Amino acid sequence: MAAKKYYAVKKGKSTGIFQSWEECRASVEGYPGAVYKGFPGLEEAEGYLGLAPGTGKISGGRSGSGARAKAPGQGTGNGGPLPEQIPDSGGPDGGSGGDAAESLKKNSGRENIKGVEHAGAEKCGGSRGQAVRRKGKADGGGSGEGAAEAGSGRGEQGFVRDGDEVPAAGTLLAYVDGSYDNSLKKYAFGCVFILPDGKIYTEYGNGDNAQSLQHRNVTGEMLGAMYAVKTAMRSGFSAVELCYDYEGIEKWVTGAWRSKTELTQKYAAAMREWKKSIGISFRKVAAHTNVYYNELADRMAKTGLREGDGIPKVQSLE
Repeated sequence: MAAKKYYAVKKGKSTGIFQSWEECRASVEGYPGAVYKGFPGLEEAEGYLGLAPGTGKISGGRSGSGARAKAPGQGTGNGGPLPEQIPDSGGPDGGSGGDAAESLKKNSGRENIKGVEHAGAEKCGGSRGQAVRRKGKADGGGSGEGAAEAGSGRGEQGFVRDGDEVPAAGTLLAYVDGSYDNSLKKYAFGCVFILPDGKIYTEYGNGDNAQSLQHRNVTGEMLGAMYAVKTAMRSGFSAVELCYDYEGIEKWVTGAWRSKTELTQKYAAAMREWKKSIGISFRKVAAHTNVYYNELADRMAKTGLREGDGIPKVQSLE
């Protein structure tokens, strides 16, 4: 199979033809509804975009009729401001790398949830599950111990503790938190996902974008909230409940607080857009009050500062 040397982007932060996957990825990751595809030849890429041969614009100005510049202040990975820092699990073969709505459609019908206390949460659009109390592992079996005790690993972490509450099927319960280290000049996020069969998953990531650093640990918590929503969509949930401790996580989205900076405006805009495809509800959790899963999210964020390697790709939960 011929190696792909040209990447045509129909919809993205920048559109046109790119000669490397890294350049293409910078244009499509984090962009809702991104449309792109790789080709072995320039003419095929031009045809995909509906261009006449020889008229395609190549990024970087290496060939073709000129370069199409990236939009100011946009990027991916550690190098770009919110919300472009959250890569989907799309790949260089093309597709809808940043299309959360499409990923939800592909993964519909799955029921992966478990949760904790549901009282007092305010709805921000869509439906949410009703909490029920469960004992230990699914169907009441097992001790439920060993789930979140380590506090530093990522991925599957066992089961919820005895007596913890869970939401109804269709709603993902996510605890999110952020952290910041001035000596490292990095921010990080931590997420705790609680699933319907009692399993717990954790994730963390970090970044050092100069623009994003201005919000310190709040940048991390915004990233955690967005990462949780995109994880819920990719996993096929119909709703997600976000448990947070910084008020802006909810109030910038609902409009109770005015978004005064470019970062908070991007965060609010992304969340409102995703809310069209999934129900998003919020619950305020007081920081450092020994709420078990909130403290675990805090530990994940602190771990992410030193052990994280950028923002991990969003994957579907089991």
